[in-house]
This record gives sequence, structure tokens and C-alpha cells, in this order.
Amino acid sequence: MYSSRAGNYNSDFLINEVNLDSIVKDVIKKNKYQFIYNRIDLQVENVDKVVLSDKEWLTHIVERMIDNAIKYSDIGGKIKYKCNYSKKL
Repeated sequence: MYSSRAGNYNSDFLINEVNLDSIVKDVIKKNKYQFIYNRIDLQVENVDKVVLSDKEWLTHIVERMIDNAIKYSDIGGKIKYKCNYSKKL
């Protein structure tokens, strides 16, 4: 099955303008009880941007980043989620 799809990534991705802020907020909301349970302080900076990406894959990446940050933070720790941008196209 994998070999039949190899090299045909166009069908896997749908690139559109995606609001990064809404994705980050949705993922944080989904994990809010983990932040509360672990008493983790969260800071989010510079995510109010529209980016070109596949929404599902970008959501998955943000979910993994937040999940790992929670998993590897100490109780009462602090997570800072910050994005930097460049205008390279």
C-alpha cells in the first residue's frame, strides 16, 4: 500500500491559508486539563499570523509540540510557545 502512494504527496496535502493562532488556541483548549493538572504556566507569543500550510498536518505538528512540552516539563513548569517568521517564498 505504501509503495503505491510513494512520490504522490500532492494527494496528501491541501495547502491553503491557515490561521496559526486559531490552531494553537484549539490545541491549547484541547489540552487545558493537562496544563491545569501539571500546574504549567503557558505563554504564547507571535502566533497571530496566516500561513500557507495543510491545516491537518499543521494541527498535528502543533499537537505534538504541545504534548511533548507538557510531557517533558516539570510540575509547576513554564512553557513558552513563540513563532518567528521570515518572508522567504
